[in-house]
Amino acid sequence: QNVDDKISEIQKKLILTLENNLTVRGVILLAILDESGFVVASAVHPAFKEKLEVSEIVPLISKYLTVASENGKEFKFGAMDEIFNQFEKGLIRLVKIPQVNYFLVTLGDQQANISLIRLENKKLMKQLTPYLQEL
Repeated sequence: QNVDDKISEIQKKLILTLENNLTVRGVILLAILDESGFVVASAVHPAFKEKLEVSEIVPLISKYLTVASENGKEFKFGAMDEIFNQFEKGLIRLVKIPQVNYFLVTLGDQQANISLIRLENKKLMKQLTPYLQEL
């Protein structure tokens, strides 16, 4: 089995794991980004597949990540651990996945509950870590 096949198998497992976690109320997108903002895997809730174009959202999320990291350096706060923003019609959460150099991104609509998302993200990150360590 060559390296590309191994990576694509890992990506399939990551996507399946993300898709299985779209059941949390209000979650419309889950994605894994590397430190440069490149999307490793993503999943969109079926109800939003028509309305949400991942390729349009990713540059915005990457910019979020870059700006937050730069701000952390400016303030001498160190590496970014989490960004959370609540808006009138939804929320964005980016969180560093422990032990690996990847971030979990969650987008939610008005129904999203941040406490529940934090709890479910913690479980999800534990599921994702073994796969990410193989990349």
